[in-house]
Amino acid sequence: MTEPDLHVMDELFQRPALLSAYRWFRMLRLRSPKFLWLIAVVIPAMVTIVLERFVPLPVSWLVLLTPSVLFIGIIFSIAQACFLCLLIPILYLLIKEWYDPSAAAVAWQVAIWSLFHFGTCTALLAGWKTTTRRAAKIAERDALTGAGNSTSFFRIAKDAIKRCLAAGRPLSIAVMDCDGFKQFNDAHGHLAGDRFLQQLAQALQERLSPDDRLIRWGGDEFVILFPYCGADRSRPIVDFLRVGITTELKPFAGPVTFSWGLVSYDLPHGNAESLLKDADQLMYDAKRAGGNQICFRHVVGPKASPPPGEPT
Repeated sequence: MTEPDLHVMDELFQRPALLSAYRWFRMLRLRSPKFLWLIAVVIPAMVTIVLERFVPLPVSWLVLLTPSVLFIGIIFSIAQACFLCLLIPILYLLIKEWYDPSAAAVAWQVAIWSLFHFGTCTALLAGWKTTTRRAAKIAERDALTGAGNSTSFFRIAKDAIKRCLAAGRPLSIAVMDCDGFKQFNDAHGHLAGDRFLQQLAQALQERLSPDDRLIRWGGDEFVILFPYCGADRSRPIVDFLRVGITTELKPFAGPVTFSWGLVSYDLPHGNAESLLKDADQLMYDAKRAGGNQICFRHVVGPKASPPPGEPT
């Protein structure tokens, strides 16, 4: 699963220990997938074969191998769980034909039963994972504009900071607020204001690259994350966005303009909240300076003391 799935799992179960265990197994999967397969599948299968002499087969089959199939489906993928559903009955038939050919008729019945049982478990698991992914997308999307929402910002920003630090690459963050949106809303009504925000989000998204992330923070305020984008690129991009959306939305919104606060870090420092606070402060500087402009700050190093932003 992806990180949004982890967020939904946390909300569903309210058990931090379960989420910590899941993340630990995912880490182990990345480092030693063969070892994880060994302890999850091979060892339970061998124990099942041994127990067959003392315990009725359906009982040991169900108790030991059903968790293995579910575990592989959760930690690895549904495709690998389906492969396991087919592999277990086939291996069982081969083993029975080898050791006890006289029990072939019973072996086929058990194999068909196990295929149906494990297949049903895998199908239910696949449905659960699909529902979880959809819930994650719904929970982290703004219902009006389709952009990310404030809930998703901290996860996205945390991931972007981690990736940029690991790669030694820059990160930029911009906060944008509409000038005169309240007057437009009061004059034309809330439905017109909603349509304007939808068109604004669409106009921004069309001008962003696939790596850039658009967030509607609330009301008429938007946040954009630019991973791997330094001061030399972020400033022209934001100016391009400002001019482009102003031109495109002028026939609809008239006098509404846009104030931007932009911070570019050679290496991001601090957490997502501190980055947002820096850009938000610059956005308010732009509004106090008259609006329809960009206040920009370039943070040279992780511990540099940035100069105050200057309106442009």
